Amino acid sequence: MKKFLAVLLAAILVVPAAFMLISADEPVNVAEGKSYERSLLYRQGGAEVEWNWSDSAPVAYPDEDNKSLTDGVVAGDASAYGDVEWAGFHAKCPDYVENGYSYITVDLGAAYDLTKIAAYTGTKGLGESAGITAPTSVEFLVSDDGENFTSVESVVPANAADKNCEEVATTVAASGRYVQVRIAGKGWLFISEVMAFGTEKSEVAPEPAKTYENTYKEEVNDEGYKTASVEVPYGYTWNINYINGSIVGEDATICTTQDAFNACNPNWAITIYAEKQEDGTYVALRDAIVTPGSAAAAGIEVGGDKIAIVIHSSTSNPDEGNLYANWMGKIVAVSVKTGDVFEIANLESGENVTVYAVIPGGSSDDDDDEPVVPEVDATEEAIKNAMGEANEDTLYDVAIDMPAEYEAGSEIEVVVSIKNITAKELCTVSFDIFY
Repeated sequence: MKKFLAVLLAAILVVPAAFMLISADEPVNVAEGKSYERSLLYRQGGAEVEWNWSDSAPVAYPDEDNKSLTDGVVAGDASAYGDVEWAGFHAKCPDYVENGYSYITVDLGAAYDLTKIAAYTGTKGLGESAGITAPTSVEFLVSDDGENFTSVESVVPANAADKNCEEVATTVAASGRYVQVRIAGKGWLFISEVMAFGTEKSEVAPEPAKTYENTYKEEVNDEGYKTASVEVPYGYTWNINYINGSIVGEDATICTTQDAFNACNPNWAITIYAEKQEDGTYVALRDAIVTPGSAAAAGIEVGGDKIAIVIHSSTSNPDEGNLYANWMGKIVAVSVKTGDVFEIANLESGENVTVYAVIPGGSSDDDDDEPVVPEVDATEEAIKNAMGEANEDTLYDVAIDMPAEYEAGSEIEVVVSIKNITAKELCTVSFDIFY
């Protein structure tokens, strides 16, 4: 009976210890059992050539099977430098002389987010009388490809006389597949183990950005002048620089109040008025305003559910895209029509605000509907009044290429070319086409 109780008590004592060993909170040495490359270990040529390198001599203090530096076994404070837990590098090894350090590079097999990297080095307690001291420095590095390394931290180890093995570590966060330890010193450099602690980086692919491709098409007409157009602008993404900010360059802002709109300098920008819908989307209240100085005359008060998207660039020429980053945004903004629908991300937080132009307006569910022909006062007097006074001393010539005849309601292509420009200062051209 006593024997039975003793066995039962032993079982009760052992079980908690087993659980401690597999605790999920226990840090895991992800370098254990992993392959590595290292510098040359010292080959000492015998008593007659003591402290001289010899290619033909055996390694003085070998790395057993090229595995002992990541086998998870650390030399104890009672160990001797001749024990199998130690590998002996030396400042007279040829690659140390060339590089100024010895190294161990461990391939973790995958990329890891690392919280600690450690090396276990000998100290003068291991054998000061034999010329053994701690390294003068231990540098920790990481790499994704095993060739290009980034330094994490360089540490100066303690050189205790009362212990034979010293843990030298960095806890600076780092990531990579390869961990390298570089050891520098004046003579013998004894290393027992290299460890790394962390978690494998997730391979989950990032969610694709919600962007769409726009097709910018350039053509040269019969007279040799370049023309351009944007096909399928809907789906274009505008990245907003500010909320209620000012337009000062290649900028885009969303104004949520009339005061902010008045102060944002919209006169030379493209303005899109939009109103929030019940589903959270925004609908363009009118065609984009492109004529300088005319946004204020639109009669739309910004505020509440009504916003103004203001987009500016100094060019719409793709050849100048390296100078003016917002050129495509300007071109597409011009094409916005009444009823176009937008999704706006992060407007409330004001960070990483993005406008997605997702649905073109003006479409019809009935393909058989007759096209709507707007009523236009096309009398000679109305056209003359709209055109204003003639100016014979223009700073440019305008050529218009369009069909001579067309049916009411049909789609036609009109190409307007501006040529022979003689203006030496900034000027704006706006015009109406009567047909």
